[in-house]
Amino acid sequence: MVNCRHFKILSPKRTNMIMLKYLNFCLLIVLSLSSCRRFEQEKVIAKAEPFVPKNLYPIERLPPLFNKVVILPCHFDDLDSPMLEYIDVIVAQELAQERIFETTSFSVPKMIQNFKEPRFSSSNRLPENFLNRLEDLTAANGVLFVDIHSFRPYRPMSLGIRAKLVDIKTGDFMWAIDETFDLGNGSVIVGATELQKVNHIRAISSKTSGSVLHSPRVFAKYAFSTCVSTLPQRQVNTRNCHITEIYYLIMDPISQSESGKVLSQYSNPVKSTGKSVAKPENGTSVSLTDLSSLATKAQSGGELRADVIEKAKLLLADPNWPNDEQLENLSEKLLSTEDFN
Repeated sequence: MVNCRHFKILSPKRTNMIMLKYLNFCLLIVLSLSSCRRFEQEKVIAKAEPFVPKNLYPIERLPPLFNKVVILPCHFDDLDSPMLEYIDVIVAQELAQERIFETTSFSVPKMIQNFKEPRFSSSNRLPENFLNRLEDLTAANGVLFVDIHSFRPYRPMSLGIRAKLVDIKTGDFMWAIDETFDLGNGSVIVGATELQKVNHIRAISSKTSGSVLHSPRVFAKYAFSTCVSTLPQRQVNTRNCHITEIYYLIMDPISQSESGKVLSQYSNPVKSTGKSVAKPENGTSVSLTDLSSLATKAQSGGELRADVIEKAKLLLADPNWPNDEQLENLSEKLLSTEDFN
């Protein structure tokens, strides 16, 4: 009975207090470790450069007449994956935004109707005369195959893309890429974050900030945008330079807002003959809608300036020309002429 005095019976309240202290201590350790890990990740990301695809095969330039491409439905082994509900739309949108050629999508119902299969992999054997039949159905010059060879929808997300652009007549590769975009890679995180800033992609709320790092759909948009940005540009056929001159004659007054300088920009200076020339009321003797008159005036304005022709070639090689602002200015200029009034 004397030895029993050395033992203390703890009350339930005190027991709970001790357990709570231990839990707080463990929680503090976990938070400290996670904070250190996050700090190390941020240091790695701060030093990383945006991801640049390297495993690709592009030709130097696409042929001038390679102006229409048909996009086949993306192939993925799991036909029940929710990704297949939106991935075809994303591919078509990102490819169209490059504005290298005209694009047309060949839907899954059309694939089943014509080829008895919803999707084809570029790595498997294609049906006989597949490209010939596809050319007859679409009048396209090329066909784009897209394979999704890996997909992880949970963090860190990952998407493996294999794409091939094929000449529909010869079957030759025009462009091919095989890359895996993994958000466990710091350079992929940097590239995805930059795309989010450029395209103004915003999360629904502050709790879902950084949607490109959490949403499989937005992440797929980044991955395909990065892939198609490596496509080669088309060659420009400059055999008929007078067409280039007409383009410049139309677009230059719009950008300069001085219609009276149309001819002087594209011909060498001509000395004045001393003859008076009647000046029209609208400030120019050539209507912007009369292309034949524009061409005649351009040819009769003396020797054409070589530097302007070179500038015209570069402009036509730019897939972003004419942009929306230039087209809007063109429409305003045309609507202000008497021919349209």
